[in-house]
Amino acid sequence: MFYETKSHLQVHGYMDVDWVGNVLDRRSTNGFMFSFGNGVINYNNKKQPIVALLSMEVGYKNATIIACEIIWLQKLLSNLG
Repeated sequence: MFYETKSHLQVHGYMDVDWVGNVLDRRSTNGFMFSFGNGVINYNNKKQPIVALLSMEVGYKNATIIACEIIWLQKLLSNLG
């Protein structure tokens, strides 16, 4: 990866949840993406293995996954200086 010194090296994160996006299997799809500067450094999009009964349940599960990824990313960036 190459980052110019002129660019702002900030981490941005985005998430999206699609509750019961597929009416055939009723499973939700969630995803997230983190960028550092102008480049994507982490991306994940996954169909859930279980059927969630509430949209809030899907949001909590996705928020937990993203919190773990943020902690991992913070530790990685602090180790790199």
